[in-house]
Amino acid sequence: MMTAKTKLILKNCTRLVSFILILLLLLYGVSFLLEPKNNDDAAGFVNPNASGYLSLEKDTLDVFIVGNSDAYSGFSPMEMWKNYGFTSYISGTGKQLIGESVRAVEECLKTQKPKVVILETDQLYTNSNSAQVIARDARKQILNQFSVLEYHDRWKQFDPKTAVKRKSYSARFASKGQFVSGAKVPYRGKEYIKKTKKRDQINPLFVRKLDELNALCKKNGAQLILVQVPSQTTWTYARHNAVNDYAKKNGIPFLDLDLKRKEIGFSWKTDSRDAGNHLNCYGAKKVSLYVGQYIKNHVQLEDKRQNAAYAGWNDDYTTYIKHLKEGGDVEKRKGPTAGQNNNPVPNDRPKKEQPHTGDPYNPSVQAVSKQ
Repeated sequence: MMTAKTKLILKNCTRLVSFILILLLLLYGVSFLLEPKNNDDAAGFVNPNASGYLSLEKDTLDVFIVGNSDAYSGFSPMEMWKNYGFTSYISGTGKQLIGESVRAVEECLKTQKPKVVILETDQLYTNSNSAQVIARDARKQILNQFSVLEYHDRWKQFDPKTAVKRKSYSARFASKGQFVSGAKVPYRGKEYIKKTKKRDQINPLFVRKLDELNALCKKNGAQLILVQVPSQTTWTYARHNAVNDYAKKNGIPFLDLDLKRKEIGFSWKTDSRDAGNHLNCYGAKKVSLYVGQYIKNHVQLEDKRQNAAYAGWNDDYTTYIKHLKEGGDVEKRKGPTAGQNNNPVPNDRPKKEQPHTGDPYNPSVQAVSKQ
């Protein structure tokens, strides 16, 4: 027979569980009402350009690219389309952690069957300790589950007529996730890649997530490719060695273009928008031509340039070229003093990253300043 004390404990536990369940139901309900029903700026979607792949027709994406700002600055889906005829999209966000990359790939796989997934490896050295990584990743997962926490300000634009509608993503971004900048701010410092046998080991938490991503790709018939774009501010030979060790151990291709700058015709005088931190559209083109040729040589992908079903991609390329002819400048910016940022092991990005929003060369969508 239960004592009065035991009954009181059970009663309090029941109340607590009931409160938590009701709270969760309320959070889910309000999240559904407030979350954007379209993936564009007008709907209040966070990072719409990075999520534009959600609008693509089912099973039309060949290559999916994830990573931080080096990814969305360092690749050009339109150049790969024009030269090789396969479709690609960049889901890159500032200081993106690999856990976020895994979730982006999982989301992509709900509607697409990419044959290739590219991970830009700079994110493997995000300058955070394990506790910070766990906390930030947990926060992101909570925001994914309860979007009201991310979109709580949308109550000001609350419309009962649209709030109950199902999500229907239709925003089309000509840039396919790329941040296009024609700004040329050269790096004139010393050579920062010095050969060594040392290893700058990857955070074990990131290694586990990388294992998870590799397994996810294999399960879904996609080839994972690791790519490092040139980056004067963050990349070192010790980091190359550690990533290369992992790639060899797991049978994953690793293209370190920081070691192939001469081969791809890359120059810090012309191919950076901020003195060595990020690439501009000219550097992105050189990276994309090399990576695109590698994919063409190693993965069987249909050349869709003459396929009428993909005519929209040709239209997007026309928009891309028009923008470049107009100067390619999304914004006027000043880079750091030449040679100033040559610390081989700095923060992930020396300046605060802004959300990757808008389409830098689609006149119908406003572009927002980012680093």
